[in-house]
Amino acid sequence: EEILLYNGKIYTGDDDTTSSSSPPLANKSWMVVNKLTGKIERIGDDKNQDDFILHWNNNKKIDLLGQLVIPGLNDAHIHVHWLGMFTKSLSLKGTRSISEFQQKLTAFMKSKRSSESFNPNSSWGFGWGWEQETLSE
Repeated sequence: EEILLYNGKIYTGDDDTTSSSSPPLANKSWMVVNKLTGKIERIGDDKNQDDFILHWNNNKKIDLLGQLVIPGLNDAHIHVHWLGMFTKSLSLKGTRSISEFQQKLTAFMKSKRSSESFNPNSSWGFGWGWEQETLSE
């Protein structure tokens, strides 16, 4: 029996340098899990999610409502705090200039202020993934 999990952030651990997903390496949006074996049978991203859901014949599906899915944890040494921080952070991966950095940060802070979880006592934003060596300035 297979279950479709969709509309989420699937942490794969694959380093897709073209992805600006948050948290890092959570670059897929749906997956099919075999309920008996626990193995991931298929996995995909936003580009093919709607078409896949439309043609899903099995009635077992779960809308993740944008939540994060991580594989079973095999190592007791994890930094759950940082994983949580990344879900509310700005990916600056692939940023090539200071002006692009500023544009992304401005847009992120505007969206952060409009979110339900915004803390008006905090003006901080958390960003990650930029490489100063690749900035044009």
